[in-house]
Amino acid sequence: MLTDLLADPGDVVHELTDVRLLLARSLFHSAQLNGTIRVATELLEHDPNEPYAHLLLGRALQRKGQPDEAQPHLRLAELLGGYRS
Repeated sequence: MLTDLLADPGDVVHELTDVRLLLARSLFHSAQLNGTIRVATELLEHDPNEPYAHLLLGRALQRKGQPDEAQPHLRLAELLGGYRS
């Protein structure tokens, strides 16, 4: 349902940041790391200062064994939103 809303938002006039965050979080907690990375990256293209998206992206990259790629996102999550990694 969330992916359907993002694919065709129709008459939705508000930003879809919350929907993208919910989808990325759901994907992360179900260990769908590639999906998490894709959705969080798309979200950050629209809102580069979203700290929770940086946190999810960084943690997904960590879990995939890519700590060097994860570090900048984890640092931004901490700086922008106070999230500790």
